[in-house]
Amino acid sequence: MKIIHTSDWHLGHVLYGHTRDAEQRDFLNQLKNIVADEQPDALIVSGDIFDRAVPSNAAQKMYCDAMLKMHQVCPTMKIIITAGNHDSKSLLEINRDLWHLANVTMVGQVERHEGEVLLSRHIIEITRGDCVVGYVVAVPHIYEASYPAIAGAETPAQRREMFHQALLNEVARRNTANLPVVMMAHLSLTNSSFKGHGESIGGMMAESVDSNTLGHGFDYLALGHIHCPQTMECNNAIARYCGTPIAVSFDEDYAHSVSVVTLESGETPTIVTHEIHNLVPLLTIPQNPASFEDAIKELDMLPNDVKGYIRLNVLKDAPLPPNRSERISRCMESKQSEFCTIQLVDIQQDEKNDESMLVAETLEEFQNLSPMHIADAYYRNKYNAPLPDDIVQMLRQVIEQLETEKHA
Repeated sequence: MKIIHTSDWHLGHVLYGHTRDAEQRDFLNQLKNIVADEQPDALIVSGDIFDRAVPSNAAQKMYCDAMLKMHQVCPTMKIIITAGNHDSKSLLEINRDLWHLANVTMVGQVERHEGEVLLSRHIIEITRGDCVVGYVVAVPHIYEASYPAIAGAETPAQRREMFHQALLNEVARRNTANLPVVMMAHLSLTNSSFKGHGESIGGMMAESVDSNTLGHGFDYLALGHIHCPQTMECNNAIARYCGTPIAVSFDEDYAHSVSVVTLESGETPTIVTHEIHNLVPLLTIPQNPASFEDAIKELDMLPNDVKGYIRLNVLKDAPLPPNRSERISRCMESKQSEFCTIQLVDIQQDEKNDESMLVAETLEEFQNLSPMHIADAYYRNKYNAPLPDDIVQMLRQVIEQLETEKHA
C-alpha cells in the first residue's frame, strides 16, 4: 500500500496582516503533481486543514478546488481527511456524504449511536481494483476530556488508550490477511521535537501524550499537529510527523515536505519525502541577533528582487530608536519583500531559561502574540511551570468558540 501523508496546511493563514493564498495555492498544485506522479492508493491529511475554525470563503474554495483536482489526477485514490485542533469538526463534516462522490472521506468527530461509539466511521478500507490492500484508522483531534467514556477507564489517559485499542481491535478482526494498517492522529507525542512552535510550546508540551496510550496493532502512525518533520518508533511501529508543507512561523526554519510511504506486510515502512518549494519564504535577518543598527544594515543589503517575509532579529541590548518604523519603511521601499516584525531577543533571559519567552515591547508585537502564548508566559512567570493540561484544553475550547461566534 502506498500513501501520501501530509498535514497542517493551515489554509487561510494570515502572517502579520499578509494573506498566504498564493503560496498555499502553489503548494496544493505541487501536491497535485506529486499525486499525479506517485498514483498512491491513499492521500491522508492528518488535521489542521484550515488555520481558523471558521475559514474564509476563499480558503474553503481553495480547499474544495484542490480536492477535486487531486481526485481528477488519481481517481482511484482514497482521500482521507481528519480534523485538527484548528478545524471546526462539525464544519468539516457538513458535506461528508457529498464528498464520497469524489472518493473523499472526512472524519471530524467521534459519533455515538444508542450510547455506543461508531467505530466503523473511523475505519477505511484501502482498495486497489477489487482487492483490499490495507486499512486506515482515521482519528481526529480529540481534547483530553472529550475521549469517549468506556467501561473500566478511570482517567483520560485510560479512555484514550481504550478508544484507540478498540479501533485497532476492530481492524484486526477484519484484517484476516494481515494487511498494513495506518493510524492517523493529531496530537503531541512525548519526547518529540517542538522546534518551530515558539509561541505555543508551553501548551503543546503540557498536552503531550505517551505513545503507550495509542494502542498496538498499527504499522505506521501518520501524525499531525507538530510542524517539524520527524520520524520515531512508537509501539513497535513507525510514527511520523510529516510537518507543515509551508512555514507558518519564522521559527520553522527547516525544510518542508510531504511524505510518500510504502507499506508491505511484515516490513518496515519506506518513507520518501518530497520537498515543497515556498513562493515567498520567511526570512530572519540577520540569522543571529544583532544590534538594531547592524540588523537594519543587513536588511538594506537584501537584494531588491528577493521575495520574502522579513523578521528583523534584534538584540534587546538597548531601547529601539523611536524612528525605527520610518527607517525600516525607507529601507523596504524598493524591495519586493514584505516586512513583518521585529524579534527582540534577551540573551540574559535565554541563558537563564532555554524555553525563554520573547518580549513584546510595542502594541503591534503584542497584538501578534497568540492568547495561548500570553497565558503560558503569565503562568510560567508566576509559577515557573508550563500551563497545566486542563487549562490548555479549556483555553483552546474557548478560543475556538470565540472564533466561531466572531464569524457567525
